[in-house]
Amino acid sequence: MDLSSIASSINYRYQTPSTLQMGGLMTGLNTADIIDAILEIEARPMQSLNTRYEQLDLKASAYQQLDDQLESFADFLNTFKLQASFFAKTTSVSDEDILDVNASASTSAGTYLVKIVSFATYSSLSAGRTVGRDDITSSETFGSLSYRYTPEDSSLKIQKGTTTYDVSISTTDTIDDIISKLEAVFGAGNVTFSSGKLRIESDESFAISQENGNFLEVFHLDSAPLTESGGTYSMESVTHVGAVSTSDTLDQIASFRSLTLNAGNITINGVSINVDPANDTLSSLISAINTSDAGVTALYDETMDKILLTSNTTGSNVISIDDGGTGISELLGWDSSTFQAGSSGHIQVSSDGTNWSDVYSSGNDFTYQSLTITVNQFSSETQTITVTNDIDSVVENIKEFVNRWNTLMDYIYTKLNEDPVEQSSNEELTDEEQMQGILKNDRFLEGIFNKLRGFITTQIQGDINYLWQ
Repeated sequence: MDLSSIASSINYRYQTPSTLQMGGLMTGLNTADIIDAILEIEARPMQSLNTRYEQLDLKASAYQQLDDQLESFADFLNTFKLQASFFAKTTSVSDEDILDVNASASTSAGTYLVKIVSFATYSSLSAGRTVGRDDITSSETFGSLSYRYTPEDSSLKIQKGTTTYDVSISTTDTIDDIISKLEAVFGAGNVTFSSGKLRIESDESFAISQENGNFLEVFHLDSAPLTESGGTYSMESVTHVGAVSTSDTLDQIASFRSLTLNAGNITINGVSINVDPANDTLSSLISAINTSDAGVTALYDETMDKILLTSNTTGSNVISIDDGGTGISELLGWDSSTFQAGSSGHIQVSSDGTNWSDVYSSGNDFTYQSLTITVNQFSSETQTITVTNDIDSVVENIKEFVNRWNTLMDYIYTKLNEDPVEQSSNEELTDEEQMQGILKNDRFLEGIFNKLRGFITTQIQGDINYLWQ
């Protein structure tokens, strides 16, 4: 119940001047002053009640602030009392690239030796063929190689040694024609086309720039490095010219190889995935696989032009595929794929170099006597782990306890002893100023203060009898 609103309403009624005033004209008495005095006397109990309410409201707010202080300290104590606060450990590893280590409070300090027997791997299924055409011959025209790019007439500037050459490539040129134009620069037999890749060799260092067109992109020479071996410089397509674009629909990609696909569902590890070849792109199919519950990740390798499926967890996991008559397995080379089963992790741990304990895991995270070991990569070298007591951490935790304790006790002591702010007639006090002194000599607060102080002075059994020692 809001007592202040009631008190305000009643006070207002009593303080409203009467519309009938005689002013003592008939009696000779000043009745208006008498009535005002009577009303003032009558209003005093309600004014007192209103003041009492305001005091209680301020005290409730003060108690809430106290509760916040106590709760914050209690939350800290819940963490502080754990073993980790007093038995913290620090670790070091002989090669941090190989191992990550974490020691708990219960881990014994000392030296541990670790041998990596096997590194946990993922099961994988590699496609048996490229997604795009792998049977392109040198008699085909440059303009017909519209698989990942749409070929355009191109102008090349080639510098071989100190000599510069200009070469023009037309979309009507066959690959054989292109080879002949390039051999005019590099010499007969130094430009070849095999397995869908163009290779250029030279007895001098060379560079090829493209003034217009996209010849370098179509033949995947735009990112090809120039290498040197035995005085011979060479450059080769990073992937075959039949490699596809993941933005093409599955039907478009199938048409490159004269394949026919059907709409339906493929099943991977028992999970059904809908396929619509007319609208689904290679990219959207990969996304559908990766967001399903099949437990695998599909990856298109742009250099190899192949789809790789990898299990999401390490260990020997099955990757089963049923294309449901859609023809997807033939398109992506899954019908002639190679399966490689994953393996579990295995390490050996010793604290003396003589007695070794075998520790196994489906992944590369291992637990040995409260010591957590993560293997990042395989190494045949024995790794050394050193666990020591983290004295600095313990000291800092105790310092924090002391600081928080003192802060809390100072807060309570101040509230018990601070005097109220004296208000002048025309001064408006802030909320904080109104609350000052509201808990002065408060018995409830004094009881809390004494109980907390007793924790410091109470004798306990042990090597240290008092917390203040």
